[in-house]
Amino acid sequence: MIFGFLYYIIKVGKKTLNILTCGDKPGGKKEAFISNKFSEELIMKIIYGPKGTGKTQKAIDSANAAAQTAKGHVLFVADTDKNMYDLDRAVRFIDAGRFDIRGQEGFRGFLKGLVAANADNDLVYIDSVKRITKTELSELKELFAAMEWLEKEYGVEFVLTCSGELKDLPEFIAKYAE
Repeated sequence: MIFGFLYYIIKVGKKTLNILTCGDKPGGKKEAFISNKFSEELIMKIIYGPKGTGKTQKAIDSANAAAQTAKGHVLFVADTDKNMYDLDRAVRFIDAGRFDIRGQEGFRGFLKGLVAANADNDLVYIDSVKRITKTELSELKELFAAMEWLEKEYGVEFVLTCSGELKDLPEFIAKYAE
């Protein structure tokens, strides 16, 4: 049996999707295999600083600007609806406080659900991951690993706000600090 393979690389903005197709399967079936793995790593961004230094406003401004040029959806997740009306109507606001999220495990599942619900999500802004998860930043290593995986597998980019000085952020967070 001879198998025919075609390999495509599709670029969408800064994302690259690799697609491998295979034809002439036994029985005359043709199947396509799609790899969701994006070959160019997306890098999550951390907006950091002490409380009251404008991290949330910077994230809002960035989300509003991104909504004007994004090919997919821009989401903004916060633990309250306080800043909901500061966002452009093209930004989908999600009040995570209404979902009774418990810890990093709960928030990890919440984020996976957001990604699974819509393949067109490009950017997810998360305002104060510490407040949403009610967990110290130093204990969120598994959550950040899950977000890295979501970026690589599904091409979703994360932008988070974290309170604290750069020197006080755990290494697994500080490496993404802007």
